[in-house]
Amino acid sequence: MPDTTLDTILEAFRDERFYQIRRWGLRQPDGTFHEFERSLTDWLVYMDHWSRVAQHNMTRQPADIPALDALRKVACLVWAALEQDNYTLDGIVAALNIRQENTPFCTRPLSEYLLAIRVVLDDAIRAATQWDRQGEAKALILDLLHLSIGCFLQYGIPMRDLSEPIINARDGEPA
Repeated sequence: MPDTTLDTILEAFRDERFYQIRRWGLRQPDGTFHEFERSLTDWLVYMDHWSRVAQHNMTRQPADIPALDALRKVACLVWAALEQDNYTLDGIVAALNIRQENTPFCTRPLSEYLLAIRVVLDDAIRAATQWDRQGEAKALILDLLHLSIGCFLQYGIPMRDLSEPIINARDGEPA
């Protein structure tokens, strides 16, 4: 998985979002799926859960793939929260480019990435629970996405397997 590019990472994010929307979204009469509107704190709860799963997987699995798989979910939950806040793909990439100029990606152990992501996530959670710091929380989750991309560039990103049927969790039917 080394030699991962930003294009590969964005493709993995698109596949994961495709899966997430069909798995958890509400089926519309025309057969499409609509994602529920969630608060930033809702998204942070999901990110917190999957961040802990990534850490757990790193400590319990001999390979990096299970931890990276959970981290892909965290990054795509950030992506979903930003989409809900009307960020476009171009807007997210532009914001990430600004962060990259200020804080270039560096080589570090996977454990250090996971801990740095936890610290940023904890800061975002603290900020989001105070009504006057919501903007700060959104900026912090962009930092979280930036860290995740740096990790994926170094360690690779496992792709979501879309060959299996996706069953929608809301109606139990194939998506």
